[in-house]
Amino acid sequence: MKTSSGRIVTAVALLVVADIATHVASADSAESPLRRKRNLFDVNEFTQQKPPHSSIGQRGTTPDYGLVRTAQSHPTVRLPSILEASGDAGWLVEDMMWVRQLQETSMSSSMSMSPTPPTPPTPSSDVPTRAPSATTPTPPNPPGSPTTAPAPACLEGTTKEAYLLDLLDDITDATTLQDTSTPQGEAFDFMVNTDTIDVCTYPTVEQRYILSTFYYSTDGPSWSSSTGWVDAGVAECSWQGVTCSGADVVNIVLASNLLGGELPPELVSLSTLNILGVFENNVGGTIPPLPAGFEELDVESNPIGGPAFPDSLPDSLEVLRVGSTAVTGSIPSDIDTSLPALRQLWLAMSGVTGSLPPTMSGLDSLESLIVFSLGLTGNLPPSFSTSLVVLQAQDNELTGEIPAGLYESTALTSLQLSSNELSGEIDPAIGDLVGLTDLRLEDNRLAGAIPEGIGGLTSLVNLLLNNNTLTGEIPDVFEEFDSLNFTDLGNNSLTGPIPESLISNPGVRILYLRINELSGSIPPFNEATNLRDLYLNDNQLTGEVPEVADGSLPNLNEYLLHNNLLTGVMPESVCALRSGELEDLWSDCAGAPPEIECESPDCCTRCFPQP
Repeated sequence: MKTSSGRIVTAVALLVVADIATHVASADSAESPLRRKRNLFDVNEFTQQKPPHSSIGQRGTTPDYGLVRTAQSHPTVRLPSILEASGDAGWLVEDMMWVRQLQETSMSSSMSMSPTPPTPPTPSSDVPTRAPSATTPTPPNPPGSPTTAPAPACLEGTTKEAYLLDLLDDITDATTLQDTSTPQGEAFDFMVNTDTIDVCTYPTVEQRYILSTFYYSTDGPSWSSSTGWVDAGVAECSWQGVTCSGADVVNIVLASNLLGGELPPELVSLSTLNILGVFENNVGGTIPPLPAGFEELDVESNPIGGPAFPDSLPDSLEVLRVGSTAVTGSIPSDIDTSLPALRQLWLAMSGVTGSLPPTMSGLDSLESLIVFSLGLTGNLPPSFSTSLVVLQAQDNELTGEIPAGLYESTALTSLQLSSNELSGEIDPAIGDLVGLTDLRLEDNRLAGAIPEGIGGLTSLVNLLLNNNTLTGEIPDVFEEFDSLNFTDLGNNSLTGPIPESLISNPGVRILYLRINELSGSIPPFNEATNLRDLYLNDNQLTGEVPEVADGSLPNLNEYLLHNNLLTGVMPESVCALRSGELEDLWSDCAGAPPEIECESPDCCTRCFPQP
């Protein structure tokens, strides 16, 4: 019986030790997500659901979640480490010692002739009663007693500075990291000496460093608002202007925020970054390398310079906004293959020169092309994407005709080609652009008639064809133009009558028909209740000035009739508008006798002699 009892106790002891060893082996076999350059355990990976992988510094596979306490404090797990790491370390130690004591006592008893087993010592009040032992263990500290926190696992045998230096040297060289006169050095100093995150368990240490470098590199202390930035312990996904997917930063947007300095090269290592927007700040330097997969860059209205199309631009780029900057160069001739995903290309008022290469026709996803005021030369590309919504290429030196392929971009809402040297005629196919709201072709060398097809553009708000050499009559097709606001057909050679559907359109606010060869009488326009400016001067209009119905034209401010063949007396209903908004009423009321009788300055504000 004595021998059986000893064997049972021995078996119990072996089972306890075997169970612990099994857990140790399980922990040793788990691959930690924070190994980085060492074999480390991450307590967060065992105590909570693993956050999405950061693309910066891949953490490896998900470890075994079984041994929670084992991995809390030590990278190399040994039996004493398990006991020390456990929240129940005290009783585990005592149980082990009790088992061992029972083992030894049983073995001793089996060799003795006495049938009575040894009596365990009376438990002390300071020792747990369930586990008497030959040696009383030190009880755990009572609540509230000061304790010394163990060093984070990854810092055993090293320092926080050395650990971070080793971790970040793939992003920034060690010399720069240790130089606090650099933005990188300031960011490193913040993470070493100010920040309170646990560098061993924090899932995005590298990302945090890159954003901190961005802050110091763009003169963060002078930003107009910087909520959360480089605040100790505050997760970077809470920093103003930062958007995350899970724990990964995907967008940084800080428009009009007094950023200065330069964009740091470390951004290329922020591999989850999709969008960077610093519109309207004071950022200089050049466009830095950007990570693969990056999609949108907006640095408009900054003094940033260098190439507008550096070789480092990723082919995933969808949006490039560098207008109103000091960038230089020209649009690459292989843009359809080097930047095939482009949706928005905004270069206006920058230092970009050259031409619009024909290969731009291959940008199948292009939605907006804003390239005004660049001095571009050459022809327009033969066609554009059918997804094109906005084309603004005004104020350049473009030549040739408007390509027929352009009219296939039926998604267009804004077509602005004014102030160039374009020639040829306006194709009737322009009427296919039924979604067009803004058509500006003024200040070119366009000839021929305004096509009847323009009547299909019933969504137009602005129609500017002035300062060309257009001839023929103005089509009377504006009945359904409910949104028409600003129409300028002046300074052409247009003939025929003024279309009633145009002059009486209720929505028209500004109507300039000056300096043409229009003839006939002025149609009544009492229904044009929104009309503010009406320029009919310098034509061949005849007849008398039409009466104005009482209460109509409440917004009319400028009414120019001079240099025509009008006769008669200025109607009292028109003169009555002078007591309202009408400030400028010009007519041929000078000379002896005048062509139009009109009191000045009470009615007509300026009189011209007979033309």
